[in-house]
Amino acid sequence: MTEQTQEPMIPLKQAVEEVRTMGRCLAELYYFFAKNLVEKFGDEGEELVHKVIKEYGEHRGSQVRKKIEAMGLPLTPENYRLVPDLPRIGWEAELVESNSRCHHSKVKVCPFATAWKDIGCEEIASIYCEIDPAKFHAYNPKIKFRRDCSLLEDGSTVCDMIAELEE
Repeated sequence: MTEQTQEPMIPLKQAVEEVRTMGRCLAELYYFFAKNLVEKFGDEGEELVHKVIKEYGEHRGSQVRKKIEAMGLPLTPENYRLVPDLPRIGWEAELVESNSRCHHSKVKVCPFATAWKDIGCEEIASIYCEIDPAKFHAYNPKIKFRRDCSLLEDGSTVCDMIAELEE
């Protein structure tokens, strides 16, 4: 406990593991929902998974947009980071570049990707990753998102993500 707050404190390493455990649980939940939709409804089920992920991404991106607008800030790739839509711990990333025109990061640890690779469901899991372009588009339609490689790909050690503001 700290003297000022009298609230219990846990070590950072334990907090990271707690977040990664929750990430694993959510990744597994996504997998079983998506797998069962595709198994039961075939192509229509897969289309539904794509639709749900797009809508979810749009929702999350619009929530970030509202908060950035409330701060009176421009909707730049750099400012997107000011309102985290994922925990700041549990994921590990290298920030390559972040400014008003571009946000480029290389994610080295993603609890979702780790869980999906352990299960062996990279193909259906990759649909979930469509959330990122949907988030950025809802946040600012002038931002184009691309992923140059993914942790779900064989041999890849990072998820290389770039969000750039178009002219």
